[in-house]
Amino acid sequence: MLIKIKMHDAEQDLMRLTEVMGAILEYVVQPSVSAADFKAYFAADPRYSWVVAGGRGTIGDDQEGEKEGKLMTWVKKMFAATEGTTPEQRHSLLARFQNDIQFHLHVDDNDFEFGEPDVISYVNQYASDLVINFYDMLGGKGLAGTSKSNQIYQQQNKPLSLFTIERAYRSANPGFGVCPACLGELSEGANATKIQYDHYFPKSIYPMLSVHPYNLVPVCSSCNNSKGEKNPLEPTGNKLHLNEVFVPYQRGGIDTVQVCFQDTRPQPKTIVTIIGRDNDPISASWALSFNHIYKRVAEDWGLALLTHHKKMVEQLVDDFVKVCKRHGDTTLDLAEVTKQLEDSADLRLRSDRCFADARSYLVGLYINWLRKDTSRMDNLIKNVAEQLNTEAYKQLNNPKSGSATRHLAVILWENAVLLDPQLADAHYNRGQLYLKLGEGNKARLALEAWQRLVGQEEDESRWESVSEQLSALLIKQSSPVG
Repeated sequence: MLIKIKMHDAEQDLMRLTEVMGAILEYVVQPSVSAADFKAYFAADPRYSWVVAGGRGTIGDDQEGEKEGKLMTWVKKMFAATEGTTPEQRHSLLARFQNDIQFHLHVDDNDFEFGEPDVISYVNQYASDLVINFYDMLGGKGLAGTSKSNQIYQQQNKPLSLFTIERAYRSANPGFGVCPACLGELSEGANATKIQYDHYFPKSIYPMLSVHPYNLVPVCSSCNNSKGEKNPLEPTGNKLHLNEVFVPYQRGGIDTVQVCFQDTRPQPKTIVTIIGRDNDPISASWALSFNHIYKRVAEDWGLALLTHHKKMVEQLVDDFVKVCKRHGDTTLDLAEVTKQLEDSADLRLRSDRCFADARSYLVGLYINWLRKDTSRMDNLIKNVAEQLNTEAYKQLNNPKSGSATRHLAVILWENAVLLDPQLADAHYNRGQLYLKLGEGNKARLALEAWQRLVGQEEDESRWESVSEQLSALLIKQSSPVG
């Protein structure tokens, strides 16, 4: 993940739930037990009764007329499925479970492998469905039989559920109001983007990790839906080891890879790619795995940066307008623009603020990328010139405009053509304004500059109008005074 998020207080309860799953599997694979004994055995054990004590989504009791719970349904199916299998085959299921739930202790272990059970496929499927059912039980109001001794119940006075897990996550990560995969917003409140829990190692492939706290990652709906069942360990068909992929809560961070930008001018788009750091094969492997499971992230960033770039230009012009209103005739200082960008990037990239705002860190990297290349900075300055032209036109067409507004528009257009002498529209607009202000010589210079940039065939009607205006100016300027 691009953000290394902190583990939350639901970890203990989720691990206990995982232990219950293991205990059920261990009971089922024994040679001389039956489904009939199951409820009494587990309901009597305080380690497990908080899950299997009856009620919604757990076991229930047909003999008392209560609707049988989903967990009991799958337990019965498991007992039926394992009839005819060998003890070795049944115990391979348990061995797989006991191996897989230890993955978070082996994230740097090049030798760790997830288990492959040696049982016939339908038995494995029933076992998978049985443990996946535990995740489904967390939906809605959660586990009705949650013990008051559980961590979540003590803190929130509510049973363990996806809702209470989300609250615990937000509490452990205050200020990280962003999706750890794409850095999109996960805001709170009435219009909040709903957190969805991605099974980082898909439960369809790694069912034993269905409720494992280190495999449940809070992400936005877009990331969860686009990732689907992609396996982070198989980005190219060849299986990677745990130390070659990001591991939620333990390994990750945008600073462990490189975010690269590519200009696509004249198209208004920046291509973003995530690659490994120079001469670091492990970092390259992390980036490869991430791009495989969250392919849309880099694509979305490229589109998002269009908006951020526009906002950045608008902010530069807004700041300049404020200066003009305070001090009158002003020239936009390019050195000051560069310094403003530098300060903005430094603020966004500070370690204590990296992810305080959605995608702020990404924008800081983008600004630094702009600053390091003259041609990219030249293009940014042209964007500023275009925005000055737009802002001047907006100021002039304000119904409340007066002499001060017209003077401000002149300053903005003068700065626009200073930054980009090829900006024909700004030459034309300032020329027309100078005509209205009765400043004939300035109007003539501006309109002549426009004609040099725009061929007659490009805008014939406006060309003829400007030619008439210039002729009238020449006649007026050549006429003797008095």
